[in-house]
Amino acid sequence: MKIGVKKLVSAMPISLTEKVIEPFAITVNPSHVPVALSRSTDLMGFWERVYNVVGFIVISSFAETVTMPATVQLLRKYFGPGIDSTYALNVAAQSTFLLTNGNEFIDFPRPINSKLVYVSDIGIGKPHPLNEEFQKLMDSARGGVMLVSMGSIVVSSRMPMDIKNAFVSSFRAFPNITFIWKYEEDDDLGCDSQNIIKKKWIPQADLLAHANMRAFLSHCGATSTSESMRAGVPIVCIPVFFDQMQNAMKMGKHHAAVVIEKDNVTAASISWALRSVLSDKRLYTHFEFRYSANKVGRVEQLTSNASGMQSRNALQHFSTLFKAGG
Repeated sequence: MKIGVKKLVSAMPISLTEKVIEPFAITVNPSHVPVALSRSTDLMGFWERVYNVVGFIVISSFAETVTMPATVQLLRKYFGPGIDSTYALNVAAQSTFLLTNGNEFIDFPRPINSKLVYVSDIGIGKPHPLNEEFQKLMDSARGGVMLVSMGSIVVSSRMPMDIKNAFVSSFRAFPNITFIWKYEEDDDLGCDSQNIIKKKWIPQADLLAHANMRAFLSHCGATSTSESMRAGVPIVCIPVFFDQMQNAMKMGKHHAAVVIEKDNVTAASISWALRSVLSDKRLYTHFEFRYSANKVGRVEQLTSNASGMQSRNALQHFSTLFKAGG
């Protein structure tokens, strides 16, 4: 079924991932570009490169045998039975450009082309004033605040009890820090600790922008990472799936984050990470982490604010497309 669209623009809500970007003539060389599920940065040793190549093969096979058939089935539902994988890839290849939720100055070095437009501020506006309740919480926290949120897909209240207990135990070890935890249910977990405040909903970007925010414990989703970058707040990353690992590794490379693997979430590992970003001079001091996070934040602000380079670049691309008859 043809609907008469003359010009196409594609968009990715996450950072660049292999196979997805192939139709746009953007190559991925696993010898030096970490794949989406990799636990490595671009500074890989020999065996890390081997694992990266294996990961690339696995992801490519999964995309061809699972993701693409599911995509074709969905397209057939809305556009007719004549669509196959070749047709879908050809349509994607005809896109004038590709918007991706990433920042080229934070991303790992990789080949790109003129079709690619980075827009890391997708869905992120300027911080708003806090309501009276949150403003009071932030202002009254003498030792500062650490925000804890695992995003919208990973529900904190449904995490295994041993992990939730590890969170509470590690938070108690820092009585001078107030922990605001996005926690979706009413229960007694951590209620006996005055420095743990559970909220079913939080104005995340607005809280991160407050001067009293010390650090952020996060799953490192694309939006959470961008909001933390913009605020210059260091992150304790617990990536769970897909692009979150690479988001965490990018922040870690710039010394703006500490990464805990999801199969190693214990009271000891969380406490170590908290000390790293808050106070432990044997690792990185909080000042150094904050300094690195602020440097990353300045890059993000310069390239993604309302008058910044990324937004202007995207607008220029759209303007050119419209003038060309799109």
